[in-house]
Amino acid sequence: MTPEETFIALIPPALTLMSWSMLYKPNAFFRFAENIIVGGMAGYGTVLALKAVWSRGVIPGVGGNMVAGLATILGLLIFFRFGTKKTRWVSRIPVAVLIGVGFGASLRSMIQTQITAQIIDTMRPLVLADLQGTINNIIIFVGSVTTLFYFFYSVEHKGAFAMPSNIGRLVMMCAFGATFGFAFQGRIAMVAGIMGSLVNAPGMYLIPIAAALIAYEIWRDIQRARRPH
Repeated sequence: MTPEETFIALIPPALTLMSWSMLYKPNAFFRFAENIIVGGMAGYGTVLALKAVWSRGVIPGVGGNMVAGLATILGLLIFFRFGTKKTRWVSRIPVAVLIGVGFGASLRSMIQTQITAQIIDTMRPLVLADLQGTINNIIIFVGSVTTLFYFFYSVEHKGAFAMPSNIGRLVMMCAFGATFGFAFQGRIAMVAGIMGSLVNAPGMYLIPIAAALIAYEIWRDIQRARRPH
């Protein structure tokens, strides 16, 4: 491994250990890692945005694409916000276009994916040739109906109406638990990847250095506490 490759391989574990030092107390190493991560992400995002504007807006607009050229001009009009009071109103035009088009596009996709598609996917035949498919469709049907009944407040959920309401609540708890477990599993996978860089060379050599620095900081805090005020 070349020195350049070694240096690049040491960056993730070093920033990880600096971030974990916050578990003891706020310190200069944590603030350094925080500034590096936030600044790096901001710089990387800015470069990607500029490249996207140049490749998807400026170049096609110069080449004759009227839609890309109009989008580039509207984007430039936003910078009138930093002008004088007489010209700041110009920045409202691209903002209004962005909000209007974004709202319309998101509303269409939201209705299609979260309402229409789910209703169509729920209307399945209950009996299939496959036993597993039959069980899955019955679970989907019962879960959808009982969950909707849980939010039906025209009648009190007592007696015969208590069972479907309780089943709907159980279905929602299972769905929430599965969603949380999926998200938690993704975070565990990220931690596992970081731990892999710490237990293998060259990241593993940073662990004793970090432990020594934390031990030194603890010793300094003990010495400060023993000094008479």
